[in-house]
Amino acid sequence: MQCINCPQIKIALPNLKLIEQTSTSRQLRRTLHLSTAPHHASGILFMDTNKIVTSVMSPESCTWPELTAFKELAIEGGEVTTSTLDDLVPNALALAYAHENGILAGIGAIKRPHNDYRDKIFSKARSYWDPTQFEFELGWFYVRPIFREKRIASKLINDLISSLNRRPVYATSRTNNQRMHALLNQHGFLADGVPYASKMTEGKIQLFIRR
Repeated sequence: MQCINCPQIKIALPNLKLIEQTSTSRQLRRTLHLSTAPHHASGILFMDTNKIVTSVMSPESCTWPELTAFKELAIEGGEVTTSTLDDLVPNALALAYAHENGILAGIGAIKRPHNDYRDKIFSKARSYWDPTQFEFELGWFYVRPIFREKRIASKLINDLISSLNRRPVYATSRTNNQRMHALLNQHGFLADGVPYASKMTEGKIQLFIRR
């Protein structure tokens, strides 16, 4: 494993020729062919042998094209209220991107939901937990169909959880999305309360928490 450090970004890469430490983030982006590569010290990239690159950044460190690409893919995935994205995405704790060969393959985030929205979820789920203990929500997950079966969602969840520094977080998922349920369980989430009806999608929603 080779480690590359520059003044603006830290990258861990296997089997890649060493790039001069004086390289700028723009040069690194050209080298890796990333359309939305991080450009700030808070951005961290990881590359595996399958050429899948995941990056986690604060919204403040993202460029306008990076934020736009995130929102567009969230809308493509559905199950989002498009009118609230412009407000919620810049306020998120962390945004995660996955690229394969320079193409945006998937996204996810640690959201800061509005208090009233979060409280309604816990109430509908009949959770016994105090919702004020959960400042953050894991969400906006979507992997484009052609990039599935490559554990991209698992990589994104793992990277995002690391950004929480062990703080509590909750997530929601459709009751018929057993693949997402399995991923959440693998990363320490437990189903809580009872499934509840949703106006956004058919069927019911299950609340998951991680403490």
